[in-house]
Amino acid sequence: MATPEAKELSLVGKVELRIALADSDVRLETTLNTYLAPLLLKLASEHLSVRNKVISICQHINNRIKPRSIKLPVAALLKQFKEHPSTPLLRHFDLLYVQQGIDRLLIPERLEILPGLIRGLESDTANSALHGSQLFHLLLRLLALFKLPARGSKEDEELRAKLNVSDVDAKFVSFWLGKLILLNIVRAPNPSSGITCSGLSANEYQFLALQGNTDAWDPAKDNGLNLAETKVTAARFLASGAFTDAERFLPAVFASADSNSRISEVGDDMLKRALPNTDLENRTLITQLYSVYFGDPGGSLAAKPALKIKLMSLFAKSLSSTTFPSQVIRIVEEALVTGEDDVGGTREISKLRSAIFAFINFVARHASPNDQHAIAPKVVYRLKDFIEVQGWPAGNGGDSTLRGYAYEVIGLLSKAGPTELLLEPNLDLLRWLFQSLREDTSGKNVTVSVEEALSSVLGTFTGPLDETVEQSLKALLISQMLPGNGRSTSYVAVRFANRCLPYDALEARWIDLLAIGAAEDQEVTEEGRRGLDPYWYQMTSCYKHSTGFADSRVRFPKFVDFVNYVFLNHDPADATSLEGLETASVSEVVHCLRTQYPRVFTTAVQYCRQLLMNEALDKNCIMLEINADWARKLDQTMSSDETARRAAGGFVKTMLPDPPQKKALSILLYALFQDLILTGSIGHSDGGEYFVEYCALCPDDLVAGVAPRFRSLESAIISNKYTTRAIAAHAYGLLASHPACSSEDVLQSAHSLLEKAGSWDHAVGSEVNQAHGALVALSFFFSRLAHRRRIEPDLQDVFQQFLTTVFSMLTTAKDNLLKEASCTAIGQLSLYSALSVSDIPSSLSYDTIADKIYDVAKSGNEKAILALGHLSMTLQESEEDAEVSELYHIEAQLHKLHEIRQTEAQFAVASRGLGLVYEKGGRTLKDDLVRDLVGSFSDNKAQLAGNVTEDTQLFEPGALPTGDGSITTYKDIMSLASEVGDSSLVYRFMSLASNNAIWSSRAAFGRFGLSSVLSDSSVDGYLAENPKLYPKLFRYRFDPNGAVQRSMNDIWSALVKDSSATINKYFDAIMEDLLQNILAKEWRVRQATCAAIADLVQGRALEQYEKYLERIWTLSFKVLDDIKESVRTAAGALARVMTSTLIRSLEAGESSSGNAGAMLKHVLPFLLSTSGLESSAKEVQAFALSTLLQIVKKGSGSTLRPFIPELVERLLGLLSSLEPQVVNYVHLNASKYNLTEQKIDEMRLASIRGSPLMESIERCLDLMDDATMTELRPRLENAMKTAVGLPFLFRPHADYLLKLVEKHLLDRNETVSSSYAASAGYVARTASDKQIVQLANFAKRVYFTSEDDRHRVASGEMIYAISKYSTDRFSAFATDFLPFVFVAKHDSHEVVKEFYQNTWDENVAGPRTVLLYVKEIVDMAQAHLDSPRWVLKHTASRAIAEAVTSIASTGSEISLSNAEVIWPALDKAMGGKTWEGKEIVLEAFVRFVEKGGQLWRKRTAVASSITKIIVREARRQNAAYRQFAIRSIGQVASARTDVDMSDVIIEILSPVMDGLVSVDESAMAVDGGTEVLKNDKVREKTLAAAIETLQDAINPKVLRESELSAKVLRVLDLIAKSETLQVRSSVVELASFQALGKLFQKLKSSEGEAVRAMQTEMWAKCSSLLFGPTGSSEAIRLKRADAILALAEFSHLFPTQSELSTEIAAEKSPAVRKVLEQALEVRLQRG
Repeated sequence: MATPEAKELSLVGKVELRIALADSDVRLETTLNTYLAPLLLKLASEHLSVRNKVISICQHINNRIKPRSIKLPVAALLKQFKEHPSTPLLRHFDLLYVQQGIDRLLIPERLEILPGLIRGLESDTANSALHGSQLFHLLLRLLALFKLPARGSKEDEELRAKLNVSDVDAKFVSFWLGKLILLNIVRAPNPSSGITCSGLSANEYQFLALQGNTDAWDPAKDNGLNLAETKVTAARFLASGAFTDAERFLPAVFASADSNSRISEVGDDMLKRALPNTDLENRTLITQLYSVYFGDPGGSLAAKPALKIKLMSLFAKSLSSTTFPSQVIRIVEEALVTGEDDVGGTREISKLRSAIFAFINFVARHASPNDQHAIAPKVVYRLKDFIEVQGWPAGNGGDSTLRGYAYEVIGLLSKAGPTELLLEPNLDLLRWLFQSLREDTSGKNVTVSVEEALSSVLGTFTGPLDETVEQSLKALLISQMLPGNGRSTSYVAVRFANRCLPYDALEARWIDLLAIGAAEDQEVTEEGRRGLDPYWYQMTSCYKHSTGFADSRVRFPKFVDFVNYVFLNHDPADATSLEGLETASVSEVVHCLRTQYPRVFTTAVQYCRQLLMNEALDKNCIMLEINADWARKLDQTMSSDETARRAAGGFVKTMLPDPPQKKALSILLYALFQDLILTGSIGHSDGGEYFVEYCALCPDDLVAGVAPRFRSLESAIISNKYTTRAIAAHAYGLLASHPACSSEDVLQSAHSLLEKAGSWDHAVGSEVNQAHGALVALSFFFSRLAHRRRIEPDLQDVFQQFLTTVFSMLTTAKDNLLKEASCTAIGQLSLYSALSVSDIPSSLSYDTIADKIYDVAKSGNEKAILALGHLSMTLQESEEDAEVSELYHIEAQLHKLHEIRQTEAQFAVASRGLGLVYEKGGRTLKDDLVRDLVGSFSDNKAQLAGNVTEDTQLFEPGALPTGDGSITTYKDIMSLASEVGDSSLVYRFMSLASNNAIWSSRAAFGRFGLSSVLSDSSVDGYLAENPKLYPKLFRYRFDPNGAVQRSMNDIWSALVKDSSATINKYFDAIMEDLLQNILAKEWRVRQATCAAIADLVQGRALEQYEKYLERIWTLSFKVLDDIKESVRTAAGALARVMTSTLIRSLEAGESSSGNAGAMLKHVLPFLLSTSGLESSAKEVQAFALSTLLQIVKKGSGSTLRPFIPELVERLLGLLSSLEPQVVNYVHLNASKYNLTEQKIDEMRLASIRGSPLMESIERCLDLMDDATMTELRPRLENAMKTAVGLPFLFRPHADYLLKLVEKHLLDRNETVSSSYAASAGYVARTASDKQIVQLANFAKRVYFTSEDDRHRVASGEMIYAISKYSTDRFSAFATDFLPFVFVAKHDSHEVVKEFYQNTWDENVAGPRTVLLYVKEIVDMAQAHLDSPRWVLKHTASRAIAEAVTSIASTGSEISLSNAEVIWPALDKAMGGKTWEGKEIVLEAFVRFVEKGGQLWRKRTAVASSITKIIVREARRQNAAYRQFAIRSIGQVASARTDVDMSDVIIEILSPVMDGLVSVDESAMAVDGGTEVLKNDKVREKTLAAAIETLQDAINPKVLRESELSAKVLRVLDLIAKSETLQVRSSVVELASFQALGKLFQKLKSSEGEAVRAMQTEMWAKCSSLLFGPTGSSEAIRLKRADAILALAEFSHLFPTQSELSTEIAAEKSPAVRKVLEQALEVRLQRG
């Protein structure tokens, strides 16, 4: 019995015998395909003898398979390799033959093994790195041949599944493809295993370099690859659907950083798509990226700079990257290595450093505190060293951009790092930054970066700071404010002071004062002012108190401490100065600051005063809100709040007992006085006013220190500046009246001033100013003296002379300034009771004095107006109802002042005067005053209360310009009327002025004004008994004039305690008044009424104003068309309010359905009437439409249903009527704008379908019920005659509506037709089956019978609409629709074709659908093949052609039954003359012959007809058609295995080719075509088709050997004629070589004697073609090489070895040369 070893040896021996007996390459190939893989499998045998035997056989096989024509069973070998991972010897030989055989396969065959090659690649590499490297190299070779599908296509999405790539293998392949992109071949003279490149380890390099095979990446070697092209291929493969974003991410990063733009573009695209799906917070991924950046110790090298830059951009997007402190520090250290390009550097290194700085910036902003603390110290000092090495503080010309980055990062990391990095006792780093800012001269950009760094560290000083640190900071900042060399650091220092030090830090506020004194730098000055402002400090400061800044108020510096610091200790370094100031007098202290810091002095004094006032208010619990107006409110409070003034005065008194505090108060007083008398300062600051205010608060013993200096003010009193005189006069009165003043000095000064005042009657120029100042100063002096009760006898005479001067000046002076001075004097004296009625000269009456003051006051002089009120204080208070004529007279004068248009302030003064008179008078006087005030605006009459004189100002200056001035007074009106001769102008202008000016001033109702008068009267006076005022007042609250509105609101607030109750009480009266006045003549009344009604109805129950509803809507729509735009706006607002009220009721649903229904009964008829939608006013029409659409949108079904029929009809009509007129114009003149009417109508239709009107119509239809639908039908039929656009309706009426659609579908207007076609799609949803069938027949009838193209378009559009909007109904009747759709989609009209094509595409799954309806399609098409209309005939022919093509494309042969159905129609379609596009039918005919063998093989008549038809078509002379007909006859001949057609083909083509290659064009046929034949491209294509057809005509299977030889030679003769073309044609050359190649392959299988005998003759005929001169493209030369290879495989003689060697030597293309070399191998083997 044989042993297993013997059996195996026996089997191996049998295989060896079979291989040995294979006497030809073909037989050897067949044997190896069967036995090679099983033979190699025996290498896994346990018996050595068997393995050795197999190896010896393999050596024999290696010798036999050298010819490249022998194909090996690559797929089987690869499969066997994969299935035996544990047998190295077997795998070695398998892989050896796979590598040899893969290039011998055709490209499709090679690509078929691609999935098997990828499968298990990871495990193969794990078993053997050498095998894995070889397999990966094979993979790269195949990828170069693999055509990737379009990205994003369905094929691309399915690519991974198609290649059957597992997740493990995909990850493996993507990893090595990424490494391949990093590969750079190192050409070392002595290669070793230690060679590598950036980004790769030595092992990775060896893997990619095919384990040191130097030929692997040499494209000149066999199987060598081009590295650049392979990288591009790899990148594109990675971008395909074979890999996920996670798998391609790292390779995408590598590719995007490649220097080859073809690779980087693909990489960038991959990265953009992968990045959104990649978690950059994954620590594993970030670790990988850092590993790529730095490399691995003992492993891969660090990345190149370009890749590092790309990695830095990814790190800067990942928070996780900041959690690796050591790596971050290492990045900075490696980038800034000393000596490595520190000063300059390559562009790439510079970019890398910029990217690193950007990343460190990111780390500083986003890293966690712990990581920042770990990173910051080392990086900051490393960057600091980097800057200093470049040269510091002045740079030495290095990269300024990097220097700037370094500064910015230092700032950011200093802020983010540990606090001790910055907040150390000496503040070294901060000092270094300040010094850099001052002295670094590297450039402007660097300066900006240093400033940015300093801004960044601001946040570190958030307080509370260590005492040592804070003192160091204060000293540092003050030193930066001092002038020095270099750039100014003042601005940054001030910012630090304002943000890093507490507000109560004296040094910080002193820095602000120094900044304000820096007048040359506006930015520094503004920052200083912000620092002093507590509001701005609160908004911008970083400093936080220990209690938390947000919970505590700003802590102000203590007044005494700040005064001492500013005036005594502002320069602590100067000890000598400090000791002197502490013992110096107040005046010396103030003088010292004023001389040292003149620009700071005024601001410092004013800020000290603010601190004092604020501290006083705080002590008395009077809190002022700290906001943007804090300073102004403080001034206002101290000037007008009596409580605040008393509090401040009391606080000052409490400070006096303490000497240091008293000295501080004295310093402030003296400083304010100095500020007052400084040359040039008066009029430029508020120092004088503050001094007067402060004096009023200080006790006499404090003012006593400065009072004796009162005479210093005399020069200011007689100044030419008005404000200077006024303030100095006031201060003079306060100081000169003080008891501390010398009586002698006072008397001398008074005489001096009286002398100047007494000279008023002959004063001119500046003397008038002196008289004015002197008189005002004396008025303040005597009034304050009377208040102190200190008018001594010595001054009594002076006082009487002064009074005489005052009254004389008042009555006789003509200068307005002097008149004002006399009025000021009388006002001051009356106010302080220094003047009484008895002091008035006997020559003057009280009323005369009042009239004189009024004469001055009516010009708007505030002091005169106030004096008129103060004058009433000289009278005694009257008893109740007593008649006091003087008071009545003053009241009348003050009332008249209100009739004159004045400024706000003047009204306030006049109103205050009226208030004083009101308080003095009795009840009768009070009621009379109120009656006059109210009557001026409550009456309907236009009036001007009081007497109008020629000087009465009726209009503001400039309000009515005349060209050379403007109309302002009554006199101007009279003059103008006289000039134009029209007395009516007087009444017109007076009517304009009748809007009484008193109600235009808000100030008139101030605390002392008319509001108190009216409020008092509403309780128990005139207004309490006359409530008719309220309707008028309510309307005036909405007056267009803002001032009137404010005034009326103040009156309303004064009169009405409960506004809601009052309105409810007088609602009807108010509404009636408003409705009566909404159409008033004055536009302001109409506008105010609209706004008032809108306010009145909002928030009120419908029942309260339902009876007015219709009137409101009617009147509001009338006013919508007002001539005045502002009135139209107000009416629109009223209409919107009414609409909103209605809409809210509709939205409330059932809970408010009653109200909504009631409102709709009033509103809808109105909106649909001539007052609404049918109004001629566009604004009214537009608003009515808008309201209507909102009602439809928000209304419920039950509410809207009664109105739906009319609404739908009207809305349908509006679709046309509301279309802009310009559309009609463009429609009529379409040709002028390069448009067609159809295009315009299509745009109109699209607009209508998307319009809100259509949405509202659909909403109405959705809400209908059966009853409403019945009512709608006649209205709808009527509307359809004029409107376009029809949505779907309900089932009971669908059939009827479809009939209407049929009726209107063929409308002359294409837009109307299109609309009804679309409507049919909706209506068909609920139509009956019968109606759907009828509609389908209607569409067919329209299509096949109408001769108008527009009707076919309408038919197609309707069918498409049904398929789109009624899909289920379309599918249910597919048998009725789809055959017709299939035929009609072949229409020649593009629009018709598009509709039917879209219908077919959206409702059919694939070409097999045609099989379901083939009989119906053929019957319908065949019925119209005889149509007299060419359009239908051609459509039917194309339909039959596509039906045949679709059935043939299913893969199997056409069944006999289907072929019998198709053949008659196809035969008929092929008949007749040629027509453009008939080649489609011809192509279908060929497909029928190829796939319809069951019919023509069975029926000889059909076979005979096929031959007859194709020969007939091939003989046609139409040049454009002939190329297709010639090619088709060849294809038919090739498909017909039952008949030889070579004779007839040669007969037809011989003259054709003679004519095509001939120069004489007259020989060409005339049937359609000399003009076409002259086209060289047509001629070339025809000739190429003829050559290919000649080759197809040779069929060795049906020809006898003798016939075959003759016909082959004849065919070669004809093909050789193509060489006679004067111009070589690439198309013809390509066809010739392809034909020869196929011909030789056919002959290879027929090696009879006759065929062999004709080899020499054949060679003579084709040698010139194959080996003639050629300059063709590589593709043509490759086809020629394939033909030569086929010839070599067929012929034993030709081509010769020398001919092949010559061609190989001359060929440059590796691909072509490879094929020629294969031919040479075949020739050598065959001897």
